[in-house]
Amino acid sequence: MNIRKAKIEDAKEIHELTIKALFDDKNHEEKGFLKGQLSEKEYKSKIKEVEHFYIAIRKDAIVGFIWCIDSIEYKKTSEDTYGLIKDNDFYFIKQILSKDKEYVGKDLYDYLKGSISKDLYAAIYTNPSNTRSFNFHKKENFVITEYIHKNEKTLVMTKYSFKKSN
Repeated sequence: MNIRKAKIEDAKEIHELTIKALFDDKNHEEKGFLKGQLSEKEYKSKIKEVEHFYIAIRKDAIVGFIWCIDSIEYKKTSEDTYGLIKDNDFYFIKQILSKDKEYVGKDLYDYLKGSISKDLYAAIYTNPSNTRSFNFHKKENFVITEYIHKNEKTLVMTKYSFKKSN
């Protein structure tokens, strides 16, 4: 498997991958899901704009991707309407998707962590339950910072810190 920065021409395949991963009512807890997706055009735009947008490739096919935004973009887009992130300098995971369970997500996170030195935040759905994502982030040493309840949905805000404990 190879990991590299996404290119504009990858947008179509990324979009197709997300279609298959959108939430459905069958087996969503075990297989994980995306709650939303962007259009192919929007993925092209994000690939151009976002500093950290990476894809995993195996046998000439994209098998996963990860992208995040920095704290300036996060605050500018008013994503943190709950006021939960108190840090001033961080990255927020917008999407991570692994086509299979063969360590693609872990490899993508390892690659991202090797590219940055700021804390990472990720929000994970717990209602509807995304057990696969929750357990995955726990294994990646993310810790729960907050529970969010809004509009019959529940999210867990998690954080990975690069700060070393004493």
